[in-house]
Amino acid sequence: QQKGFVSQGGNGTHKNNSRHVNVTAGMHNSNSQKVTKATHSNLPNFSPLFGPIRVSDPLLIEETGFFAGPPHWTYSVTATSPQPIHDDGKEYATTNQSRRRFRHFVALEKRLRESCLGSILPPRPEKHSNRAIEEATSHQSAQFAFARANELEIYLNSLCNHPIAGKASDLKLFLNLPDHIGTAWPEVS
Repeated sequence: QQKGFVSQGGNGTHKNNSRHVNVTAGMHNSNSQKVTKATHSNLPNFSPLFGPIRVSDPLLIEETGFFAGPPHWTYSVTATSPQPIHDDGKEYATTNQSRRRFRHFVALEKRLRESCLGSILPPRPEKHSNRAIEEATSHQSAQFAFARANELEIYLNSLCNHPIAGKASDLKLFLNLPDHIGTAWPEVS
């Protein structure tokens, strides 16, 4: 024990050089409140709507013409439903594939933050400052694209396994819409 300190007593106070400090101050520990400890047993039953998501096959898109934007990478996003569809007594797994670019993932995150208020969502991969310079040039490396695909795959799988975001309609649309996502989300068209 250090000089001048007394360990916590039964009344939740510490003594430090003759001062008493209440260590539970501000914690609202009234005897009239019921406190429930969070355990796995009192979480809602959650089963992901999608199996493992794959983000692969990066393609560098370089448009030409007067209104062409800067080059950008697109990624193949493959989502498989873990619940097989029963048709005529047979089981079929559903697989959806679409192409998405990084700004589509940014729009997905924004929409999920608006629709899943109060939820702590997995962090989206950031656009690194040194990558921003690389992305603005036509000499983008395949190493960059594969690293980004891996980060995006981890992000999507984390979202799919989230008990709130995993059932959000925006995530379902993002993974199921085979067309350009701009047809449904005008902010990315």
